[in-house]
Amino acid sequence: MRAAHRGARASAGWFDGAGVGILPGSDVDQANEYVDIAIPTGLDHARNAIVAQSAALVAIGGGSGTLSEMALAWSFGRLVIGLRCGGSSGLLAGQRIDARERYPALPDDQVFGADTAEEALGLLRHWLPSYAKVHPRIRSNL
Repeated sequence: MRAAHRGARASAGWFDGAGVGILPGSDVDQANEYVDIAIPTGLDHARNAIVAQSAALVAIGGGSGTLSEMALAWSFGRLVIGLRCGGSSGLLAGQRIDARERYPALPDDQVFGADTAEEALGLLRHWLPSYAKVHPRIRSNL
């Protein structure tokens, strides 16, 4: 979470309040220094279900917690992008999490793999409108 928020803050599109951290614990002070708005849930790893309700999930490295977020986002029908940098994101990049056909209208549906942050952003811009068409709760605002 720290690397993602640090990168977001360094981007040209960052604005005060853009960095929201959904924290597993109950202490707001657990947020890293780049988080603008900290939401302590007290849910531990169950908070991953909240994170996975995003319109899209970009996973960067990670272990079992990231794997959980990716699997939940996949189950919720979200666009999932995995950065090929090791960890859970690299393990699943470029493949489906399971054999189910989530969206017949999107035959390329998978955990899309990206090698760079720029490529991940390009995948978001390309695929989010398609996912917004087939999933009623997603809005494409990129």
